[in-house]
Order: sequence, then C-alpha cells, then structure tokens
Amino acid sequence: FIFDGFPRTVAQAEIFDDLLKERGYKLDALFELVTPDEVLIERMLSRAQTSGRADDNPETIRKRVEVYHQQTAPVLDFYKARSMYTPIDGTLSIEGTAQAVADEVAALL
Repeated sequence: FIFDGFPRTVAQAEIFDDLLKERGYKLDALFELVTPDEVLIERMLSRAQTSGRADDNPETIRKRVEVYHQQTAPVLDFYKARSMYTPIDGTLSIEGTAQAVADEVAALL
C-alpha cells in the first residue's frame, strides 16, 4: 500500500501503527520528497493558474506550509526513530522523482 499525505500527525501515525499491528501488517518505509518551501509554494501557485482552486492563493498556500511544519513534519521523526525514513530529492523532474521512488521501492523488495 502507498499512502500519500497520511498520517499527517504523530497521533495519527501512532494509531495507524497500532492498527497495522492488530491486523498483522507493518509499515516498511516512509519516503519524504524533500523540497524547499519556496519551491513548493512556487509549484502550488503555478498549479493555481490551471486548477481553478479558490484556495490556491499565496496566503492559503503559506498557511498550508506552516501547518505542515507544525503538525506533519514531526511525523518524520516518528519514522526516523524506527529506521523507516528515506529522503528523496523532490526537486527532480516528475520522471526523475518517479524513478527515485521506484528505485527505493525496488531496494525494499
């Protein structure tokens, strides 16, 4: 299974971990697409020009990034402590990022 954007908090990660254990599953890895905030903001603003999403504006996007750092980034430490964390360069092209993820998944298998 691949989860994108979940868990978003340490509490969710802990509950998710317990749920997986109860069902006889385990999480093998967490990949972070490491991308500087300014690149993320630029990409989201660019997306706003084509998506038509009303919430893709500079103020809301910066708030999303702030919430990420406050609530979601600590999840990385949760998985780092379990030796499950793998950073991947999120500034690569779509194809390059996909290949980097595929390579990491293949290494797990």
